[in-house]
Amino acid sequence: MYLPSGAYMLGPWDATFTTARGLAGRLAGGAGVAGTSNWRGQPSRRVLLAVVAAAYLASLLALYHGGLSKTLGVEDYISDEVWYIPSSINVARKVLGWDLVARVNSSYAVYTVFYNPGECSPAEASLLIHEHAPGARILGRQYSEIHALLVEAPLGEHQAVASLPQVSTCFLDAVPGVMPDKENINNYLNTEHPPLVKYIFAALIDLLGFRYWVWRAASFAAGALGLAAVAATAYWAARRVGSRWALVLALAPAALALLDQSVQSMSAVGMLDIYAASLDALAVAALLYGHPFAAALLAGLAGSAKYTGLFVLPALLVYARLRGLGPAKTLVLLSVPLAVVLASWIPFIEWMGPGAWLDEVVGSLRWHTTSRPAEGPPSTTPLGLLLGVPGFILHYVDGRPLIVAASNPVITLPALLVSLAGLAAAALSTCIGSCTGKNAEAFAAAALASAVAGYALVYAAGNHTLYNFYSVQLSMLSGIVLAVSPLLAVEAARWLGWAGLRDCLATETALRWTAGAAAAAGALASALLHGMHPWPGFTSPAEAPFLYTVAADTGKLARLALLAAAVVFYWTMGYRFSVIHSWQGRRRLAKTAAAWFGVGLLAYTGPAGVFAPVLAAAARAGPGLVDGLLAGLLAPSPVYAGLAGLQESRIRRALYLLGLAAGFHLATLLAHGAGAGAAAAVAATPAAAALAGAATAVLLEARPAALLALMAAYSPDTMAVLLAAGPRGGGYTPWPFIAVAAAASLLGSPLLLRAAAVAAAIAAAVDTILGGINQTARTQ
Repeated sequence: MYLPSGAYMLGPWDATFTTARGLAGRLAGGAGVAGTSNWRGQPSRRVLLAVVAAAYLASLLALYHGGLSKTLGVEDYISDEVWYIPSSINVARKVLGWDLVARVNSSYAVYTVFYNPGECSPAEASLLIHEHAPGARILGRQYSEIHALLVEAPLGEHQAVASLPQVSTCFLDAVPGVMPDKENINNYLNTEHPPLVKYIFAALIDLLGFRYWVWRAASFAAGALGLAAVAATAYWAARRVGSRWALVLALAPAALALLDQSVQSMSAVGMLDIYAASLDALAVAALLYGHPFAAALLAGLAGSAKYTGLFVLPALLVYARLRGLGPAKTLVLLSVPLAVVLASWIPFIEWMGPGAWLDEVVGSLRWHTTSRPAEGPPSTTPLGLLLGVPGFILHYVDGRPLIVAASNPVITLPALLVSLAGLAAAALSTCIGSCTGKNAEAFAAAALASAVAGYALVYAAGNHTLYNFYSVQLSMLSGIVLAVSPLLAVEAARWLGWAGLRDCLATETALRWTAGAAAAAGALASALLHGMHPWPGFTSPAEAPFLYTVAADTGKLARLALLAAAVVFYWTMGYRFSVIHSWQGRRRLAKTAAAWFGVGLLAYTGPAGVFAPVLAAAARAGPGLVDGLLAGLLAPSPVYAGLAGLQESRIRRALYLLGLAAGFHLATLLAHGAGAGAAAAVAATPAAAALAGAATAVLLEARPAALLALMAAYSPDTMAVLLAAGPRGGGYTPWPFIAVAAAASLLGSPLLLRAAAVAAAIAAAVDTILGGINQTARTQ
């Protein structure tokens, strides 16, 4: 465990943190932190369990009193129930093929019967209904946007009502349940959201009948599960605090249920958010208790309730990093939630077909990044989600708000601040290499911080109509964070100071992070300079049909996806190669940052530049079949084909080129399937160019520096791949040429960019020739 050595003068900053360290130690009962006293009197496990159980029961009472007790008597849809309940019924009867019976009591079932006004009038439709179901009665619900009658039928005759569209052209559809007055509501499936909660609602309606309390009680149960996760976290933290403050932590679930309106309100209506929020809370609790794959499964279920449930995925990354999981286990851990979300869609994929389903998913992603009409309900910002303003009124009674969803800043803001401090402390301790592996509270901090960042990204992507009932996810995670806040405070007090920062900056980890962050920042700057377009006008889109197809969508979603790819790829390249191509001396961090920022500036100077780190990584490791498939999919150019020359094994080289051809074929199919403009991008020219690149690769297979430089000369945007050629001690180095190319990117000069690339090729060729001469001289 790292502790400041004390071999430096205490400044105001350090004195502040010494004081904080002492206070945090008292809060946590000592735990061996320097400058703290050890409070005695830790409650026994039995007492703790009793207090936590009592607090949890109190939280359920507060949850019921603040929410469900107000909505149980409302015999109509509340807020977005008007969409989720009808879509649940439609999913059950259309997608799942259920014979759903919407019982309203032990004797009757209710149906909304849609009639064709061109075939019959409402009176004629009523007569036909009574002819086929004599015991049925027409209810007086009025419709204006749809042509429908609300019918209650005895359970012995309900099948006759359900089959009306098959026996008469007067009827278009007979939908179980009470449909709202919304156009085409009998076909609405709500595919803009994942289907898990709709499956749950449909199953409950089939089991318990069409009663408004059914789905609201289910939401209350979901909220109770979320509070159970908070209670379990409070118990986990209280056992580690080791002082009488443990009893205070045990009250966390009761405080959350009592003070936060979003938790109260969303647990009382049939909507999606409480399910995503509670499953995320359970996922974090599972991480704290050391069950990562259970946490991944729960996160996947949260994402299957609503896509925002996947905002906690970075917490799994933090777990993998702090627990030292290898790349394979980390990949599996992150794949589980995505696989669960995909599995939830399987009935839709079978019913609609993969192509139609994919179109729906892409359309939903666009919908989530688009603002709603201005005349809609009051919206907010990511900060407003934390502050709870403006509150979202879910239902009115006699002109007065009955139930309002709004977070409580007394809970959310302190939780976010302590989360950020705890994450910073975890980063510093990991950087120095003194992470104990026991600071699991950082997982909770990462979950809340990443959820806030997720909503900020949605807002940045173009959706400026966030609603405050979304905040239930932040509130539930804030309850988790507040339960572990003493432990986060201890870590923050221990690490956040000049000594910890100074020791971190002296490590190789800091160098890697600096290079990665600088390269990512350069990619962002390049995106801004080039309008977030994957290539400028002087590069032909025929070189990259797949990228051309993706970028043909002028919406923000496609552009942000490419930008995210650039940032991630360039950060990865900086992190991986910074040690190989690093600067030394007193100002090495500043030099490293400047150099790698220049590399990032090459990201948007050509079609393949965004993916230059893929090239660099493949060049470093030796490309294989998968690398070839990826290269062919992205851009079947000589640049990618030339990577074959970096593979010493001829078998692997052949596999790479085979993958390149397969990837190009797949790109062609995708481009043709995309429709307008894509077909023109696919021609024989790129394939011929790729073959030429492969031939060049074979000729220069023993000269990697020259080969990589030749790639850069052909396509200047890939100059970053030169970093894959390790320095040979005083020989060729790519940095001067990358600096000139970066300047060309800033100046918007294609000529200077090309000149830098050609100069790099000449320098590499000269270096290769001189190296060969020296080698010959040594052998003689």
